[in-house]
Amino acid sequence: PLNYGSAELVKNELRSLEILHHSKMNTFEFPKSFLNESRSGMISNVKPTNALQLDTLSEVHFRMFDELYSKTAKWVSVSSSDFYKSIRQNICQLSSASRFDESWNIFRSLKAISDNVAEEGKFIPLAMSHSDFTPWNTYASDNKLFVYDWEFSKSSTPMLFDLFHFVFQSGVLLKRQDYAEIRSEIDIALSHPICRKMIERYEIDVDLHYRLYLLINISYYMNIYENQTNIHKQVNWLMSTWKEALQDVMPDTFKTSARKQFIKDFAEKLSNTSYALLKFQEERMEEIDESSDIDILVLKEDLPAMIKFMNDHPFVSKIKHYNKSFMTTAEIFFSDGSFLALDLIHKFQRKSLNFLDSRKVLLNSSANQYGVMVPDVRHDLEYTFLFYILNGSPVPQKYRNYFSSRAAHTQNKLQKFISKRFGLPCEKLAEHFEFSPVKRKNIVKKLNANKINRGFSMVRNLINYCLDLLVDLTIRKGFVITFSGVDGAGKSTTIEKVRVKLSEKFRRKVVVLRHRPSILPILSAYKYGKKEAEKRSAETAPRKGNNKSLLQSLFRFSYYYIDYLFGQIIIFFKHILRGNIVLYDRYYFDFINDSRRSNIDLPKSLVKMLYTFVHKPRLNIFLYASPEVILGRKEELDSSTIVSLTSDYKKLFNSFSKKYSNSEFLQIENIDGEQTVESIIEAFSRAA
Repeated sequence: PLNYGSAELVKNELRSLEILHHSKMNTFEFPKSFLNESRSGMISNVKPTNALQLDTLSEVHFRMFDELYSKTAKWVSVSSSDFYKSIRQNICQLSSASRFDESWNIFRSLKAISDNVAEEGKFIPLAMSHSDFTPWNTYASDNKLFVYDWEFSKSSTPMLFDLFHFVFQSGVLLKRQDYAEIRSEIDIALSHPICRKMIERYEIDVDLHYRLYLLINISYYMNIYENQTNIHKQVNWLMSTWKEALQDVMPDTFKTSARKQFIKDFAEKLSNTSYALLKFQEERMEEIDESSDIDILVLKEDLPAMIKFMNDHPFVSKIKHYNKSFMTTAEIFFSDGSFLALDLIHKFQRKSLNFLDSRKVLLNSSANQYGVMVPDVRHDLEYTFLFYILNGSPVPQKYRNYFSSRAAHTQNKLQKFISKRFGLPCEKLAEHFEFSPVKRKNIVKKLNANKINRGFSMVRNLINYCLDLLVDLTIRKGFVITFSGVDGAGKSTTIEKVRVKLSEKFRRKVVVLRHRPSILPILSAYKYGKKEAEKRSAETAPRKGNNKSLLQSLFRFSYYYIDYLFGQIIIFFKHILRGNIVLYDRYYFDFINDSRRSNIDLPKSLVKMLYTFVHKPRLNIFLYASPEVILGRKEELDSSTIVSLTSDYKKLFNSFSKKYSNSEFLQIENIDGEQTVESIIEAFSRAA
């Protein structure tokens, strides 16, 4: 042994081997221990000549567990056990851990689970465990197991500990499985006949023992890794899986949405920095409404650490961030489908105009009663007031209510502050909340007189504004979703629900277009006028046209095809470059599969080939249902037509899915409308 710790491990191994020897184990082999002439411990070599190291539990492993439990079993109360005291001690040591970004999240989860376990107050079966039971510490033959390296062995550990550990370690370190695969392997192991009998015989609460395994193992090794000099990459693999496992077993009373938990953890991260929450009306950060984004004033030098925290957070599945001269916007997609937009502002700027001193705002910020840093009320009002008035809109009602709820003398001071600051005489604070072009003009004139908006600073601000525009135009682009399906499949209802959901959840403008870009009017508009033509079109049942002429069909198709070719350019500049989401109620696919709907009769192969030159939306939805369901909604098509069109659309979507890898073609049976909408939102989150 090189040090005291190593010596203790060797002593523990010798003690454990002595216990095994006296217990006369028959189903597995273990090293023999003895003392040499100098009274030093010696351990024999257990490695057999013809045996394999298995990475999956087999019959011989379960026979070992069965015998080990039958000869060393005992029952104790969880809360009074030595292993639980050790868990609490390890968790307590982790309370100040900070080496890893995950340390705080893992500590919080461990503490919540350990508290819950103690409250249950159960008696559970314990037995001797190897405690490092892995493929690399075992050999297996046809009828026997050979186990070595018993230095971590314990005489009283919750049963099934070695089973869980074997599957976890081999899954993470050898097979590189994700948590879902590891959990599936554990379930398979627990269903083995020998294991089922052990669970029944000892009345093992499997869920409780699994939680105890995670508590024991993770709390111990997290402390080891916190103090280890060199960290190998496998540690990161383990931590990633541990975080998912802890979330999986978290008591329901502690569970919350991924978004809300992230906000809690981010608030903890912010507590070590200089920051202030802007336009903040709640008392705690996690109370912010699910549809609201968060504006935070921060120091620019803290941004890299904040972005790293977001990327490393266990509940974040994807993050997109956009850097501008005055702020970084982070769009965060969470593992449970929730979403959060964070504006990390380090300079107050509207286009090329600086309108507030960010350093001064930070210096005058203070903590509310829950420790959340907020600006001085005057700065808070000034920011809110300028944010909306400079953007050409009145201050929203919720912010009016917030400031109007202040005491009368405070409102009076705020009213005078804004009036004096911007030369806007008024009698009441509420008058400042209204927008007028004259008011904005006077404010801009006042701000332009500031040194920060004159001379070289003005030139620099203008250059930064131009660069920021490029970010908006080239990076933060919009998104196109198309909806297809026969009449009665539920497109219109679904599109409206998706429009509302996207707008509220992702804080984006959502535009709905019908069938095509429509830069050209429908053909009948040239005869009846646009309004009358649209009215006639709405009143006419689909697929009732009787055109059979090839020339007429070519003309009609060419007209609409031109609309697609040039209209997609207009849509790109009008909506996509502005970050808007465009929903198409039907798309070009109708010309391929259901050209009769547009009174066109052309070879399908020709129309399909010409899709090559049409814009390829990232997400395409085909909604379908059985003829019985569709006819119960609309009776515009007969059953055979519904079956035929549905089959054609499915074939087309399958074909295009293989051909156009940058687009997703999603087929959804639209029975449960709410589930359909959720599936579409999830698909958008993946693709956006």
